[in-house]
Amino acid sequence: MTIKKNNGGCKLKTPYGDLIVNDKGEVYQNGKQLTQSDEMYDSDTVLSVCINPFVYVDDKRSIYDKRVHLDKLMEAANYVQGTKVGKTDPVILHKDHDRNNYESSNLEWVEKGSPEYAAYRKDEIEQIKKRNAELNPNKAFPNFMQPKP
Repeated sequence: MTIKKNNGGCKLKTPYGDLIVNDKGEVYQNGKQLTQSDEMYDSDTVLSVCINPFVYVDDKRSIYDKRVHLDKLMEAANYVQGTKVGKTDPVILHKDHDRNNYESSNLEWVEKGSPEYAAYRKDEIEQIKKRNAELNPNKAFPNFMQPKP
């Protein structure tokens, strides 16, 4: 991906077309804001599963849309605070512990083994478990499909 910043956000040139990403975590393609999602359907289990937040982008090379995770887009647009340089195992921390809040001021590079990230990950796992229950009302959701610490 190549980037070009302007007042409307950051223009990312990708294999599936140009995207505009702004510091609020909003993604646009062809002037249209793309919808953030965090679920996919697992036909093997007949369940919807909560995954990392993403947007579907129109891939000109295919009849199918491409799922692109917001962590990757925010990183490519340089909207994550701090730096990965010097970190052994860098990860993106959502400072307010809201896994769906992609505002630049909420994102920071930290070490995966840091206490801040451990606390965030604990909250994120609870959010994912709650979301899995919401996505599958009146269905048993198998423990092996739940996130691990």
